Amino acid sequence: MTKFRYYLFSPEHLSYVMLKLPSLPVTLVFVTTLGLILGSAQTPAAQSRAPWVGKDLTGERCSSSQPTSGPFDYLQRARHAGALRVVEENHFDQGVASLRKGLSTTPMGDIDFTLKAFPNHHGALNSAMTYSLRFPRFPKNSKGLPAECYFQRALAFSPNDDTARVMFGIYLHKKGKYNRAIKEYREAEKSRKNDLVLYYNMGLTLVKLERYNGAKNMATKVYDAGFPLPGLKKQLKALGYWEDEGPPPPPEPGSPEAAVATANAVAKAMKANKIPPGSGGGVNAANFGAAASSIGSGNAPESKTSDTPQPNRDSPSDSSGGTPGALAEPTEAAAPPIDSGETPQPTSAEGG
Repeated sequence: MTKFRYYLFSPEHLSYVMLKLPSLPVTLVFVTTLGLILGSAQTPAAQSRAPWVGKDLTGERCSSSQPTSGPFDYLQRARHAGALRVVEENHFDQGVASLRKGLSTTPMGDIDFTLKAFPNHHGALNSAMTYSLRFPRFPKNSKGLPAECYFQRALAFSPNDDTARVMFGIYLHKKGKYNRAIKEYREAEKSRKNDLVLYYNMGLTLVKLERYNGAKNMATKVYDAGFPLPGLKKQLKALGYWEDEGPPPPPEPGSPEAAVATANAVAKAMKANKIPPGSGGGVNAANFGAAASSIGSGNAPESKTSDTPQPNRDSPSDSSGGTPGALAEPTEAAAPPIDSGETPQPTSAEGG
């Protein structure tokens, strides 16, 4: 019976049965598979729930077959844990995700199967995006579709998936479709308030559109909140739309702030000049005068302790002003890399 079933059904049929009936014995799986194939009841439902929509970037209509199982919403993956496990175990492991090696067919063939079952599967969308960016012209005889087709189907199926929408915006930016990218970012912003990565990516795209004041507004939001990547700021500065803040003004003489600043300066100068403290560890007339004289002359040696952040000597520095490597391609649950960030950054939720 098992051998007969092997020849009768394709891997897709077997994956379908495993999704629907993962705990049934082999004989029941075989009989049930016959009924499902003969009935073909799943396809019309799938067509109505997750149709192919839109066009690819060349203007060709997006179209492909419907899933043999599902479709399932990746945002509700906890409810579909069994189906997700079967799909990922058979069609989406690390080899497929990185486009190194397929499981049941080519990597894009397995990605295509995964996205048909889970249209908004974040990891598979990211891999499809990586593939399409790697091949500006989709290779002939390649399995699957350009990434924009998967994104449009995903967002038609699950319009509240703001992670997929931000990823689509990043993809469109990379493809030079800046107006469309801003449209996706604006839509995602409705549910991602105060998302610094989103604002940063929007700023980068607005620079490309030469909407520099809008880009500056985005930059102000992210840098006031301490965002670490300097790429957007560097681009605006080169264009004359950003000025780094200078040092704060000195405190007013006689104010409490001025007294604290004086005491700190004296202590620093005493330490630099190795002036021993007076009795009780305080500042006496003699050592205060020496320290004050050193400060006034401007000849006090610099302390060995720097007042500015220093690079971590244990990690490579980024002096090139470069860009993240994979669209870093966003890996699952990966935070943005800390570099100059002159290309759109993945969100921390991507792939989660």
